[in-house]
Amino acid sequence: MQIPHDRNSKKIMDMKNNIVLIILSLSFFLLHSCDKKNESEYLSKIGKTIDGKRVIEKQINDTLLIKDTYNLEKLESKFEYCRDKNSKRWILNGQFVNYYPSGKIQIKGSFDKGVRIGNWYYYSEEGLISEFEEYVIDSSYYWGEIVNQYIKYKDGKIEENKNNHYFDLISFQDTILFLEPFVFRVKLNDPMYSQGMFICIGDFDKYYRLKSGGKIDTIRCNSFDEVISYSNYRKGKNELGGIIINYDSLDSYKITPYYFRLNFFVDDK
Repeated sequence: MQIPHDRNSKKIMDMKNNIVLIILSLSFFLLHSCDKKNESEYLSKIGKTIDGKRVIEKQINDTLLIKDTYNLEKLESKFEYCRDKNSKRWILNGQFVNYYPSGKIQIKGSFDKGVRIGNWYYYSEEGLISEFEEYVIDSSYYWGEIVNQYIKYKDGKIEENKNNHYFDLISFQDTILFLEPFVFRVKLNDPMYSQGMFICIGDFDKYYRLKSGGKIDTIRCNSFDEVISYSNYRKGKNELGGIIINYDSLDSYKITPYYFRLNFFVDDK
């Protein structure tokens, strides 16, 4: 993803980073959520000001409604925390809205179990949409949030549109001799992120879940068109499976994995 350099887009990038800071700013509570004393102290602040800007408005069942302000004068953001039934921790869940000092919406989206999900919108101070991102989540939450589509706007019109990209996977030989490397080519077409890709070979299923106790061979690639040599196989029929991970180092929690399968035969003659 290209990093925009205009004034409004720079502010949008700053606010994307602020989302991460919001998560980190409550990390103390998350780490101590199993400590009943710390939890009760935190919940006792409902309706009170924290650090001169944050207010925990109220608790509805297992959900905390929280807002940040610009020095208690203007609303900066609103978001929700809910108690995870399994870990008993408080995690971001529900709608997230961030505002400019003028009161206009700057960012709007939703969290699901601590990761972004669905449509996220980023606006300029003039109220025009600047960027759009669609997030999806794998069924196991193993990889967290995955960007499925990214759109950049200029003056209200689409300037750049990247959908979930495609890849080419080509094996040079379907049959190899034992001790001979199995060679295949991976090429990402129109990658979502410009930073790089990993080839992770392992017993993954189509939902990116690794088989219990399974091992991963990870190959870091310097380009989006790589020839891979692989020698960890057995005689006879082999099924090579794994995922291709495209990532953004500037926003490292954003990745896009792609599931793949290759079949080949190893002959000992």
